[in-house]
Amino acid sequence: MGLRHDSKIDPTPIIKGHFAAFAGNNHKGWVRDLTEQIALPAVGGFLAWFFGFSISAATGAAILTVTGLFAAFLFQLSIQLLDRSATWSESHPAPGQHTSEYASLLEELSANTAYAVLVAALTLVAAFGASIAQDGWAETFLTSATVVLLLHLATTLLLVFRRVFLFTRARLVAARTGTTQGDN
Repeated sequence: MGLRHDSKIDPTPIIKGHFAAFAGNNHKGWVRDLTEQIALPAVGGFLAWFFGFSISAATGAAILTVTGLFAAFLFQLSIQLLDRSATWSESHPAPGQHTSEYASLLEELSANTAYAVLVAALTLVAAFGASIAQDGWAETFLTSATVVLLLHLATTLLLVFRRVFLFTRARLVAARTGTTQGDN
């Protein structure tokens, strides 16, 4: 293993895990997922740059507060996913399709939430810089970066919320009907 992967602060496994969860094993929807996660935020950042948006001190403080709260909640969710994964794996679930699906869900949600914490941290740095920057290229760049990161954080959160909702709904339907996901 190279030096890069020996670092305790290397975010590469988190980033790779997040992007690996996009389209699943069949890679259907990969373009759509990249468009939603990367292209839309990039367009927002370009528009912020093009129209010369800036972030006031009050707006910067609001962004810092909300993003900081999201980062804290998402970090706690990551810890809860770790606890859930450890408890579940120690129960020695029977191997099979449902066990594999659940294990994949926990792994992917863990990567998604950890990635969202990273994006929130970067957003905090960019928003702080944008709110204190003076007129000029630094303010324009940091404001655009803040817009990109805020939109990317929003799309990442929607991705996580949607996955949790759909999995919860499938479990509840299975409980009500007595069917399993494979039976649907």
